[in-house]
Formats: sequence, structure tokens, C-alpha cells
Amino acid sequence: MNAFSTICLDVGSCYTRIGPCGDDMPRKQFFTEVDSVTGEVGYSCERKDAVKAVQKGHVVDTNAMEKIWGYSVNSMRQFCNPNVNPGVLVNFRPDMTNNEKKHLAEFMFETLEYLNF
Repeated sequence: MNAFSTICLDVGSCYTRIGPCGDDMPRKQFFTEVDSVTGEVGYSCERKDAVKAVQKGHVVDTNAMEKIWGYSVNSMRQFCNPNVNPGVLVNFRPDMTNNEKKHLAEFMFETLEYLNF
């Protein structure tokens, strides 16, 4: 497995997909949900205690979304080139609001300490 320097993150209403930019398929795919009891990421859409972070392409639960972003990006760091601060390319809907964009940027820069976003 080759190290890479840019992560591609696709957060959808049902699934989140993440992997290195340039790969044909994501390395990870999981539900865009968080267990409301344990805080674990990636539970099934059919669980009653799952919190949906995104609905119809918009973030509806910022706490759950932060857990999903953190889990997604941090789980890919192990594959990144250790000599490079990896970039993150995020795929969202074109009608993403300015507040959603601002929140994502602040979280990536301040919490996850990504400089290349």
C-alpha cells in the first residue's frame, strides 16, 4: 500500500466514503450516523438510537458531523505520507450553506489541525 498526500472525503445523507485521491474506490464506507448512546460512528440507518448527521445533503446535527469528520480523516492518516501534512478534498452538494462551509473549515483547521484543506 503506497502512502499518499491527499484524502478525498465524500459525506452523503446515508453513506460517508473516504480514501486517497486518485483511487478508483474509497478505502472506507460507512453510514453517516453516530450511535446516540456510545458515540460510535457508522451505525445502520435502521437503528433507532442512531443520529443522522446529514439529511438531504445538509448537516442537521453538528456534533454528530464533527465525530464523522474526525473519525473519517483520522482513520486515513495511517496511510498518509508521514513527511507531508495531508490535504483533504471534501465533496459536498453545491447548495451547501456558507455556515456549513465555515463550520467545516474551522473544524478541519482548528480541531483536526489540517493545513491543506
